Amino acid sequence: MEEVIAVNEALMERITNDIQKLFKEAKREIADFSLSEGEQIIYSLSEYPAIVDLPFQMVIIQDHMGRMKYSSRTWDRSYDLIRWKEGIYNLDRLRILSQDKQLSLDQEEKLLAELKKISKSSLADSLAKKGVIVLDGSEWELKLAYESFNRTFKWNTPNEQIEIFRPLIEWMLRLSEE
Repeated sequence: MEEVIAVNEALMERITNDIQKLFKEAKREIADFSLSEGEQIIYSLSEYPAIVDLPFQMVIIQDHMGRMKYSSRTWDRSYDLIRWKEGIYNLDRLRILSQDKQLSLDQEEKLLAELKKISKSSLADSLAKKGVIVLDGSEWELKLAYESFNRTFKWNTPNEQIEIFRPLIEWMLRLSEE
């Protein structure tokens, strides 16, 4: 199938029939966190499933005073795919769900304790299990930028190597539900 990209001159919107371009744009948009001067992302967790589930990214942003806030972006893929069931996708009208909240001092302390524990461990950057066929195709990525510790970890299936992240991941997922 030949890709069709059209730009509506009046609206200046990007239209395509290439679902890979749609997924790429969604991934770009959910990773787009606007930072103010003096802010930095110290923790980022993302999942990009190939089937069914909602791709998301959750971050902790620290300001110049050391205060932290939780922020998340999720692409409502099922909503958009139903809306565009004919296979023509508007790359400028994705439904991105956002959530932002300030962390309490107790939450900040818990996060910092977990980050310190992880920063003292020795882990490989790629935690993907070798020789395993992953049917759902989810890609997980965890980025930590805490003090002098700056690492990115990737995996595609839960395994014993990611156990050190479990308390932190579960805590972040609970934050998203509050």
